[in-house]
Amino acid sequence: MPSFPFPILTAEEAAEMIPHGATIGFSGFTPAGAAKAIPRALAEKAKREHAAGRPFKVGVLTGASTGPSLDGALAEAEAISFRTPYMSNATLRKQINSGQVRFVDMHLSLLPQYVRYGYLGPIHFAVVEAADLTPGGGVVLTTSVGASNTYLRLAEKVLIELNAKHPPSLLGMHDIFEPADPPTRQEIPVYHPGDRIGSPICVVDAKKIAGVVLTDLEDESSPFEPPTEVTEKIGQNVAEFLVGEMRAGRIPKTFLPLQSGVGNIANAVLGALGRHPEIPDFEMYTEVLQDSVVGLLESGRCKFASTCSLTLSAAMSLARPRRMNMRTRWLLPIAGVLSLLASAACVPVPTVTPSPTPSPTATATAPGVVVVVTATPSVTPLVRVVTPMPTQTPLVVTATPEPTPRVVTATPMQPTLQMPTIEVATVPAMTLP
Repeated sequence: MPSFPFPILTAEEAAEMIPHGATIGFSGFTPAGAAKAIPRALAEKAKREHAAGRPFKVGVLTGASTGPSLDGALAEAEAISFRTPYMSNATLRKQINSGQVRFVDMHLSLLPQYVRYGYLGPIHFAVVEAADLTPGGGVVLTTSVGASNTYLRLAEKVLIELNAKHPPSLLGMHDIFEPADPPTRQEIPVYHPGDRIGSPICVVDAKKIAGVVLTDLEDESSPFEPPTEVTEKIGQNVAEFLVGEMRAGRIPKTFLPLQSGVGNIANAVLGALGRHPEIPDFEMYTEVLQDSVVGLLESGRCKFASTCSLTLSAAMSLARPRRMNMRTRWLLPIAGVLSLLASAACVPVPTVTPSPTPSPTATATAPGVVVVVTATPSVTPLVRVVTPMPTQTPLVVTATPEPTPRVVTATPMQPTLQMPTIEVATVPAMTLP
């Protein structure tokens, strides 16, 4: 069992901390990364309270839709008083249409800003799924971000679902950026799908973490149907249309980044694009990454994918995308019909200090750059670079194969940017805050 300075709770114990009338910010953007254990326990608590003749409902905020363990369980228990910004559960839809549940169908990009403005009232609890957690409050999210950062920063109390289904090596796969609020907002400096502009982790005030629930739960994404003659023909038609536009000069020969929809037809279209010999290798900047993109990434047809959530079917094992994690990452939460900003609050990453035992050494010649190294004695250290600098310069990390000390070098991905090389000599472990 992991050792934390936070209470280790059961889901039922965590649910008991949440009172009637609380507003809760849950993790999740689609079922990917959504909290699962605590919402189910909260639904059971609501049933008990209702059976005893006492009211129990909570306000539910997420990043987008969720899955059966969150929207489904709470709706069936009649435990939701208010819901935003988006949902897709049939039971909850009926409750909204009947007036039983208040609902605001909000553009996803507006939600974090409205929460920061206080339009939705205080956030009493953030309930967030994580792949890793550090004693100082560093939170590595799982397969989505949504508005989790905003909830973690603004909530009065935080409950973490630490899900063993997602490895700590997800550290570095996220890129979380918060723009300034109007009237001082500037452009979002993302010019290519591979640009990295934010932080790979959330950092929350450790004093707010009220407990950690250990889970081992898969995401609850819906299965995809096998391709049919109709969906295959749709995919071929879209591919031929885009090739025709390239031949006519209306799309450049180098092609353009793609944004795909969700579902069986989107899978068929992407498959057809990958098979068409006249479609060059392409990049994606898309709201959701689903099954068909995995094969395209592994084959090299998709060179880079930037997305809001990794929404894979149960049949697509997460072990498969882990093998390609050096070629793809989540750029969160920037997505949408080309560019939907679902912004989440980004807290600057504090300086990392080595763990006392064993004692690694680390030197960084560029101020503000943190090199994070995690390992066990039998595993090659995993290297991630955190860059909370004004330039937010992306870095490439390489490591020598010698056992100890291991020399790690980080250099800018863009040679035109002037920044010193960082060299770190390490032995097995360094820790985040």
